[in-house]
Amino acid sequence: MIFLLAKFTFNAGSMKILFSGETIYILSNGVYITTDEYGIKGSYGKYYENSGKVFLNDASVKSSNLSLFAKSLFYNKYNKFLELKGNAYFEDNYRRISGDIIRSKGDSAWVFGNVDVLSKKRNLRVYGDSAFYDGKNAYGWVRGNSRAFIPSSDTLNIFANMFLLHRDTTFGYGDVLIKSASAEAKGDTFVADVRGDTLRRVFLFGNVSLVWKNGKGYSKIAEMVFEGGELRNVVLRDSARVVYNEGGGTIEVEGGIIRAKVERDSLKHILVEKLEKGVYR
Repeated sequence: MIFLLAKFTFNAGSMKILFSGETIYILSNGVYITTDEYGIKGSYGKYYENSGKVFLNDASVKSSNLSLFAKSLFYNKYNKFLELKGNAYFEDNYRRISGDIIRSKGDSAWVFGNVDVLSKKRNLRVYGDSAFYDGKNAYGWVRGNSRAFIPSSDTLNIFANMFLLHRDTTFGYGDVLIKSASAEAKGDTFVADVRGDTLRRVFLFGNVSLVWKNGKGYSKIAEMVFEGGELRNVVLRDSARVVYNEGGGTIEVEGGIIRAKVERDSLKHILVEKLEKGVYR
C-alpha cells in the first residue's frame, strides 16, 4: 500500500488506520518512507497524519551523503528533523560516528552523549560529549571531555578542548595533551599522520613542551616520529630548547632546530642546528 501526502510517501507490507482525534497509520512488515531529504526504512512504525510525526523501529536512513541507523527513530514531517536513539550511528566514506542521541536534518547531524568517532582509513578514534558533522563537506567537530586514541605498541592518548574532523584528517585545538609510554607532550594544536594502521608522525604547534624520564624539550613546533608504534625521534623547531641529564650532569641547549633521539622513555642523543646556547653543569 502506498500513500502520497504533501511530498511524503510511505509504503508498508501491512497497515492499519485508526481514527482517534487524528488519523494514525500503524505500519508493519517492511516500512519504506520517502521525503525530500531521506529514504527511510524500518520494521514497524506509526505515522500521525495531523501532526506529521513518525515513530519507527529498526530504522535505516539514507540522505545525500550520510547513512544513519538506530533501533528507534522519530521524524517530524513539518520541520524535517530526525531523532535517532538506541545503537544510533551514521557514516560516510571517512567516518562512523555514534552516540546516545543523533539529531539530523538533511546531511547535517548533531550527536549528544558518549560520542565515538571511528576513522575508516586511519587507526584513530575520537571520543567526546557532543559532536556535529556536515556530511556534504565531510567536516565536523567533537567537544566536551574530548580525546583521541591511537592504538599501537606505544599507545597514544591525546586530549584537547576540541577536535576538528575534515575528510580523513583530524586536528586537535586548545590545551592539547599527549600521553604515551615514552613521553608526555603539551601544545596548542596537533595533527597526526596516520597511514592505515600505522602511526607515523604527530605534529604539535604553539607553546610546545615535552617531558621524558631524563629531560625536557620546548619549542613552537614539534614533530614526533614513530617507528613500529614507538616514539623514536623528536624534531623541535622555532625557539627550541632541551634540558636533559647525561653522565651525572645536566646539558642545556638552545637553537633553531633540535633533533632528539629517543629510546624507550629516555632522551639519548641530540643534534642542534644554529646553536644559540650550550651549557653543561
